[in-house]
Amino acid sequence: MPWRLKNREGADLMPLPDHHFLCARQPGFAAWWQGFLKDILDRYPDLDGMDFAEPAAVWKGKLACQCDICRKEIGAGLLRAMLRQLGLTPRDLE
Repeated sequence: MPWRLKNREGADLMPLPDHHFLCARQPGFAAWWQGFLKDILDRYPDLDGMDFAEPAAVWKGKLACQCDICRKEIGAGLLRAMLRQLGLTPRDLE
């Protein structure tokens, strides 16, 4: 599935056995997530709060998604700025 986190070789990145994490940068994932939230809000109109708790992020050791979109953004410096805020560098992800 193209929405799954990928390693450098393009295979699924599975930081935990039998768990597939999704890449929030993938357009298909964003469309699915928006539909998922709409379904919840439509089904539970009186809902007054939700805890999202980083639904697609995985930071286990030095693992990070290496899909084409993430690699492009890393090269563009977008991720570098985020890493600096966390006190990390791109080498920390190697």
